[in-house]
Amino acid sequence: MIFDSIDTVLKKKSLPPVLLLFGKEHFLRDEAIEKILSLNSPDNTNDFDIEKIDADNCSQEQIVAMASALPFMSEKRYIIVRNIEKYAVSKAKKKTESKFPLLKYLEHPSETTFLLLIADSNDLDGLYSQLNNARTKEKAEKRLSSLKEPFHFLVNNHFCVEFAPLHEREIPNWLTKRMKNEARDITPEAIDILTTKIGTSLRDLHNEIQKIAIFSPEKKKVTAEDVLNVVGQSRTHNIFELQKAVGEKNSSKALDIMLRMVRTEKNEILIITMLTRYFTVLYKLVEAVTGTNNTFELSRAVDINSYFIPEYLSALKHYTPSHIAKAFIALQEADIILKSTNSKSEVIMQKMILTIIGNR
Repeated sequence: MIFDSIDTVLKKKSLPPVLLLFGKEHFLRDEAIEKILSLNSPDNTNDFDIEKIDADNCSQEQIVAMASALPFMSEKRYIIVRNIEKYAVSKAKKKTESKFPLLKYLEHPSETTFLLLIADSNDLDGLYSQLNNARTKEKAEKRLSSLKEPFHFLVNNHFCVEFAPLHEREIPNWLTKRMKNEARDITPEAIDILTTKIGTSLRDLHNEIQKIAIFSPEKKKVTAEDVLNVVGQSRTHNIFELQKAVGEKNSSKALDIMLRMVRTEKNEILIITMLTRYFTVLYKLVEAVTGTNNTFELSRAVDINSYFIPEYLSALKHYTPSHIAKAFIALQEADIILKSTNSKSEVIMQKMILTIIGNR
């Protein structure tokens, strides 16, 4: 029984006697382990009743002996075993062996022990999504039938949870939910800056979120400025000052800010990402202003803070729809060139800015 969320297992009245965790997203997996222990291991659980083991340093017989023993001074023993793929053998080989102690234990696990098994195995990766996709279900079932032991038995007889890596497009939603769990909101601009500067590692993004919480403990809405204050960027030479200069068609100021950002922090992709968002807002405003001139209604229509609406409206005086279309082309071309050639990035970015502003 494979699930994609630890919460599905934790909704049960009690922990199952055996639980397998696997998948390439180690950060979420490690968090799940902490969550399981914090929610289910009482404060009075004796240290002797919690064992954390690596299969590289422990035999199956030792694990079975620990799991079979009665709790020392608690209601339940907690045995956590990492790297159990070390024990995996083909079903054919298992049949020829006279003993496979871990498998024998899994057939009749102790009710006073919670055995948490953690695996890093390519044989298991992707099984959940395959099983829940009509086009790949048959292939997944073949994979299941050919799994090595003890994985074959575990998947068919015990609770299993897969922690698959998130797709890049899923990261913004993950960040939004993460912040809501901490009773905070985060703006789309802040998410763009975080993912552009930090990357898509959930562990790294989590660490940055924790830093933001430390530096801005009272803030209920995390903005792009909050992110920049933590991840680092000049207050006078940042993406927002660059956007403002581009909006004003001030080429000398825009080039100065852009070059400083590129030279000090290699911010080419951040610049392209944020300017693309900037011109997307301008594009939406072209239509929105035909229906209303109310700042708050325009704010809702283009999904930005009402405080910035006057700045965007001012930029519209300089950019017609054809100019905006030209800007999108310049941004896309720069992105492609940066990712596909070894050309000097400063030259590429200079050409992009000048093309957008209209000096080329």
